[in-house]
Amino acid sequence: MKSLFLLFLTIAVTNSGMSQNRIEYSINDNWKFHVGGLAFAQRANVKGYPIPVDELWETVSIPHTWNADDPFDDSESYRRGIGWYRKNISLSENLKNKKIYLHFEGANQVADVYVNGAFAGSHKGGYTAFTIDISKHSRFGEENLIAVKVDNSHSNVIPPLSVGFGLYGGIYRDVWLVATDLVHFGMHNHGS
Repeated sequence: MKSLFLLFLTIAVTNSGMSQNRIEYSINDNWKFHVGGLAFAQRANVKGYPIPVDELWETVSIPHTWNADDPFDDSESYRRGIGWYRKNISLSENLKNKKIYLHFEGANQVADVYVNGAFAGSHKGGYTAFTIDISKHSRFGEENLIAVKVDNSHSNVIPPLSVGFGLYGGIYRDVWLVATDLVHFGMHNHGS
């Protein structure tokens, strides 16, 4: 029994010195939002794509929905379709040897994530968290353009298929930037 206790104590002490160095911080503030459109993820000055002019976009903080006023207007419907979110974030040089993720606690209902004009990943389902690995698209020591296309259009294959309430569109829960060591616990298991 004593040797079993010493084994567990040795493992605990060893693991405490090898703990995972994980950095998380909220990136909820100062997003730019634009209703509709298809090509707003691209970098400025890329031939064939519009130049995203931040002054033409509304500044919002996450959580956000474009349907906030719909229950209070005189229309019998609410807006369903595409909305774009954009944000510039700087990544420090000391994150260069880390894995970099964006963790979304919720975006309704389909979200496509772009980093510096490159597609980084997608998630379907408005009520579950998800995590996108942006490591290979990230630039360190400079700004990175994050763009998220969110679409709450009706879909016959994404639950809930019929509800008694509006499927509000937008990034309606917190967004986090997460940096982990290269060896770390999995991040893609249902947004864990």
